[in-house]
Amino acid sequence: MRFSAQSIEKTRFIALSVTSLSCFTYAALALVQGRPDPMLWWIPGAFGLGAAVLICAVALLAGRSAAQAATDELYKATSRRAASLAYWLSLALFALVALLVAFGRADWNTAYAVLGTMMGGSYLALFVWLDWRAGR
Repeated sequence: MRFSAQSIEKTRFIALSVTSLSCFTYAALALVQGRPDPMLWWIPGAFGLGAAVLICAVALLAGRSAAQAATDELYKATSRRAASLAYWLSLALFALVALLVAFGRADWNTAYAVLGTMMGGSYLALFVWLDWRAGR
């Protein structure tokens, strides 16, 4: 079976969506439960590694030309835009998490876990959202 550039793009979209959802789920559970380990700590990372393996496998099966087409100028521009927005969102998350700790809504360990997973998930979610808006 031969995959196309569209197959790579759809696989990337789904895999990164699921990974960002796992990050956000971890952060939400940490806030709701008030503890830094609401589920096994390695689950968001395992989703990320699984997404990377899946995307690479589909790209290898699709061939070099399809992989290059799936990582064209629009992909690079989308990735840069997502990274720049995620940077600013991360700064806002620092302030939000600091306020949660200052008002006693979370302790530092929980806030650190929330911040780490939200920062990673924010880039992935922004990339998926911008890629979807670009009409891929």
